[in-house]
Amino acid sequence: MLLAQNLITKSQLPKATRNLIVQLATLYDIAAHDMRGIILKSLTSDQQISHEDLRKNARDFYQIEHDGQLPQLTPQQVKDDAPETKLTWFELMDTTSPIDMLTSFSKSEPTIKQKRMIESILEREQLPFGVMNILLQYVMFTNDMKLPQSYIEEIASNWKKQKLSNSEAAYKYVKSFEQKKQEKLYNKANHYKKNNTVQRELTPKWLLEEQQPAVKEDTDNIDLEKERQKLLEELNQSWEEDK
Repeated sequence: MLLAQNLITKSQLPKATRNLIVQLATLYDIAAHDMRGIILKSLTSDQQISHEDLRKNARDFYQIEHDGQLPQLTPQQVKDDAPETKLTWFELMDTTSPIDMLTSFSKSEPTIKQKRMIESILEREQLPFGVMNILLQYVMFTNDMKLPQSYIEEIASNWKKQKLSNSEAAYKYVKSFEQKKQEKLYNKANHYKKNNTVQRELTPKWLLEEQQPAVKEDTDNIDLEKERQKLLEELNQSWEEDK
């Protein structure tokens, strides 16, 4: 676009810059003619495209364009002869910008810090939109709707190693992970219960019997103290009457 108009040269558009432009345009749903202005606005004094300014200008543009309006995420209507299944939701996750998803999901505009975090993770880990969307939703569901950055970055790094390619793969991975975690907790609880039962069964009868009088002795001490207190009160009363 800008190359054809001789406004930008090839040397100003290395691969990393081109990838970032495409990522930001998709992430913030920016049309080509609007992206031109953002690119030109991001030129430094030495006529190089600043990645930091590019991100900031893209965020500012999105905020202005969506001021007071939240994107609505609704699956497209399918044909009458095609059953509506989870696949339509997966397709929506795969084609929706994580910024739009987060805005719609939380019913509020993501903070600048959250936008920067999403940009950074997408750029570093190269996760598909669908995978990133499932990741963000999973973290919010399990962290009281919060988005702790270090935790998200840790999961993103792990999911990149798992080579999850789309939202459906990420969804199945989460389901499997949670199921294994629940099974582990269940087995641990059963192991503790079994060990506790065995320990009680192995306790000698004489030890259990020996422990019983100790309780009785404590009760006797309490009763004895009550009797002493009662006697003291009676004595005091007698002394008052003798005066």
